[in-house]
Amino acid sequence: MPISLLDKFLKRGGATFTPSTVLPTILEVLAQEGYCPQRDGQMRIIYKNKGNPCYFFYREDDPEFLLAQASFKPDGYRHVDELLLYQVCSRMNATQEAGKAYIDEEGGLTFTVESFILPDTPLAPLTLHMCRALEMTLAFFHRTLRAVSEVQKAEKGDADTSSTLIPPSGSLPS
Repeated sequence: MPISLLDKFLKRGGATFTPSTVLPTILEVLAQEGYCPQRDGQMRIIYKNKGNPCYFFYREDDPEFLLAQASFKPDGYRHVDELLLYQVCSRMNATQEAGKAYIDEEGGLTFTVESFILPDTPLAPLTLHMCRALEMTLAFFHRTLRAVSEVQKAEKGDADTSSTLIPPSGSLPS
């Protein structure tokens, strides 16, 4: 008798994760990978990835949802036209499947990667996958910002494509 693919995935080991172990497991995995994470309250872990401030958010009252996030204050992009930032976020959100970007109400940039935690989901690989997906989201945003800035400069006839609109190289991965 054939088992559906979903049933096979959901019934792999029979055990389910315990919500109270999710953040401690993520903390342990990040520490093993050298990220030096810190628990910040009941639902957040803070760590740095290539100098960028990153977070994992998890709420036990919503046990199937996990969020990885990186946020940047508006002053990191004070030399970038706000409309350009919206264009890059829009382009990125239309082309990226895992990571998303938006400008918050204070003008800061927020990047997110979201996942559902299904029964029997191995948290260690999921944590590392989400870290990498967030890193790739930041890199994609940076590359897209550079490309769109260069196109705009070329359209204006500016021969210098080094772009002073791009944040310092330490702000985002290249």
